[in-house]
Amino acid sequence: MIPMNILRGIFPRTHNKENKDSVQDILLVLYLLNEAGERISGSSVLMAKIKLLKLVFLSEKEMVDGRLKGFNFFFNVYKHGPSSIELLNMIDHLSDQKLITYQERTFCITEKGKELISEFIFSVTDNTAFFNVIDNILTQYGDLSPEKIIEKVYAMEMKPMHSDEQINIGEAVKTSARKRLLMKLDSSEAAKELNVPDDWIETVNFSMNPEFV
Repeated sequence: MIPMNILRGIFPRTHNKENKDSVQDILLVLYLLNEAGERISGSSVLMAKIKLLKLVFLSEKEMVDGRLKGFNFFFNVYKHGPSSIELLNMIDHLSDQKLITYQERTFCITEKGKELISEFIFSVTDNTAFFNVIDNILTQYGDLSPEKIIEKVYAMEMKPMHSDEQINIGEAVKTSARKRLLMKLDSSEAAKELNVPDDWIETVNFSMNPEFV
């Protein structure tokens, strides 16, 4: 086991994720899948999943750059570039609860998922800035293959959050550097936060955990 002080040296900021953060993530992932239609596909389920990961990464990066607290995933550099264990786990949970499905190497939102996100968009206002970011990312990258998106992401230069070091993502992958690229914004750092009222936090919790009371 790696000592905790060494882990803190590698990843100096821990991810203390609140329930509201998770609900924001779920709603925005559902929105992305709803707008993407059947474009989240690849030569295998793995490649389709990698495409979804990269689209969320690109969306979160643009939100963070604009000081928008929407997505709250931590992204680190792994074998296929920016990846988030939390997001991978969420994808599986969304599938278990029949909010999304993957068939024939394509990720799609289900009717249950569409009803949930459509009602959220209709009933909760003031979230246009977040939806616009996702729409713009889908316009730029949604029709590209997973391999082409990976190529474009690898060519990106960026400063990981809370770092002055400019890195090339592709070079970080080659050197197996476990760089932390993105992390959630604290509310105090954000100019705007996704508006999720308390009743919607309860609604999403129930959708993800039917035994939730």
